[in-house]
Amino acid sequence: MPFRSKILKDLAIIGDQFNDSNLLIDVIDIFIEQAPVQIEELSAALHRKDIETAAFHTHKLKTSAGVVGSEILQKLCLKVESLLPYSIQATAATVIMIQNEIGLECIKIQNELNDYLKNCRKASVS
Repeated sequence: MPFRSKILKDLAIIGDQFNDSNLLIDVIDIFIEQAPVQIEELSAALHRKDIETAAFHTHKLKTSAGVVGSEILQKLCLKVESLLPYSIQATAATVIMIQNEIGLECIKIQNELNDYLKNCRKASVS
């Protein structure tokens, strides 16, 4: 799998330079574990009408998406961020509409990264 992100490429290089083959794997594992949590937290914050917490989780998810190279997920998060200063009801409705897109994109990138991890682990065993 070609790297989707310059950051992932850089982490692979840094890991090689410091003889740390797990650095890239750890970053990918963190995304795979944390993205669904961020989506849940974002949804809960919107239901509570807690704009500050919603903004925090949206930003955190957007940053993580950038690290793993998911431009689609970044753009979806940016859309949510741009709506948060306005009506929480309108934002909640929009997020509910795009939440499926966010979830599907997370699943897509998680599957790609899981495939990449399997290949990394096979290569390290060989």
